Amino acid sequence: MEPVFDRFEIRIQEVLDTCIVDLYNAGDSSRTGWTSTIKTALCELKNEVNAGSDICLAASSVENKDWIEWLFDVTLYIYSGGGDFRHLKRIHLAVECEWDYNPQEIQNDFEKLLVAKAQYKLMIFQAKDNDSLKNTISELKTIIDNFPSYPEERYMFAAYSDEDGVFYFDLKVIK
Repeated sequence: MEPVFDRFEIRIQEVLDTCIVDLYNAGDSSRTGWTSTIKTALCELKNEVNAGSDICLAASSVENKDWIEWLFDVTLYIYSGGGDFRHLKRIHLAVECEWDYNPQEIQNDFEKLLVAKAQYKLMIFQAKDNDSLKNTISELKTIIDNFPSYPEERYMFAAYSDEDGVFYFDLKVIK
């Protein structure tokens, strides 16, 4: 049975699809523009995570963040406690974004997500055509299969196709 996207993952899809429209309307095709727009949009999801004031956002080149980039391109994480030391409770979302077509560069960023103890792991990348897009996702899933995993880990892939000008989404959930 194919895994089903949950509500938060569907929101991620909606946010990324909106980014494409915004970028086309702005006429921005630069990697920097895409990265900044996508990071900013994903950071807005912070307000949708039901964690009260204990949720923090880490990302570079984004306003309204709590910290600079921390481990991943975008991280939504939840703390408890106060004082000199807060207690990291969990990572809600870890995001890596790679715009290089080189499969090794994509893999290098993706492998960071393998070691993340995050509820949601999102890998964003682009491919020149749909065949290379499908092949890259297949290879990344094979990498997951060959790495020790925990039940219910969720890996979401958002692959932008230059051929079609849209994001394709895929999901792997560890059983």
